[in-house]
Amino acid sequence: ARLPDRPAWNVPFHGRPRAAARRRLGDLKERWSRTKGNLCAFAREFARYPSAIAGLVLLAVLVGGSLYAVIGLPYLEIGETWHSVSLTGKVTVPKNAPAKWVNWFRVRDLPSTVIRSSQEGTIEKVASSQPDGDGQIVFTMDLDYPYEGFPQDVLLYIDSSYEGKRPHVSISWTTPDGREIRPKSPAIRSENTYRFSDYVEAQIFLRRNEYWREWFVTDGPSPTPPFYVLFAQPEAREAAAQPGNYRLVVTVLPFSENTDVDLEFVLIGGVHGWAGTDYLRRDLLVPLLWGLPFALAFGLVGATLTTILAMVVAAAGAWFGGWVDGSVQRLTEVNLIVPVLAIGVL
Repeated sequence: ARLPDRPAWNVPFHGRPRAAARRRLGDLKERWSRTKGNLCAFAREFARYPSAIAGLVLLAVLVGGSLYAVIGLPYLEIGETWHSVSLTGKVTVPKNAPAKWVNWFRVRDLPSTVIRSSQEGTIEKVASSQPDGDGQIVFTMDLDYPYEGFPQDVLLYIDSSYEGKRPHVSISWTTPDGREIRPKSPAIRSENTYRFSDYVEAQIFLRRNEYWREWFVTDGPSPTPPFYVLFAQPEAREAAAQPGNYRLVVTVLPFSENTDVDLEFVLIGGVHGWAGTDYLRRDLLVPLLWGLPFALAFGLVGATLTTILAMVVAAAGAWFGGWVDGSVQRLTEVNLIVPVLAIGVL
């Protein structure tokens, strides 16, 4: 045999890693091509079974909702949210309200909740003083109300600090057609909840408007809330709110220099959140999401236990044989015949 012109030990070393790398790259491409083909075949086979797709979607919803509940709704924070009315004393959530997506299917949308605050700058606050010591604090708020339905309630939370005599408050409500309504003035305290229904004298407006008397109920088990006169259309023969721009002006007359007042306006709407609320004004999305981890845990535990039990019973039948194996076979046949889902629902 003819010897090579160059000994094997004299072959350039830098060419060997390149050849090995090319071979590995080719192997990886071939493996990826086979894996890709297998995945495509699995996807085509999986798409033939709608029940499998529905089960996968349901499982994804359970897992995603469980993760969001644990991460986005911490257990300590949801306690404060769940009992916010009893902890803060402020009503900002409607009672027995449907979810906000119901407006997608309604001709007339239910109103949404509106919250404005002078501390956050959504209510204009102007304080003025005069040389003789007199002064006033004027709060002004414009409200765009595009709905024909009425809100559940309208409240004004007054937070004040003063020395000596209590400040005097006067309230003015202007409708889109220019009518000015002046509710009764409340007695100011350090923390005051002003419900418009308690200070609007509806009887006065009913005597002046014959149309309202046709639908406004003043007595009985379900009387019409008095604050409806703030939003009612002046010539409507049925209960209907007037869409448009409303203006609220609150004037505070302090009787001491160290007087400060802040307001929070809350219009309780008819829809809330993505799951609605219950009779205690609690957001139902919280229990729905926090129920998903428990539902997923029960499902996993139940599937694991039933699988282990089926394996043990089948192994016992094969091991002992005879009447044991026959009993297992009969139970299997009964399980195939009986509608398990219907019985499980019952």
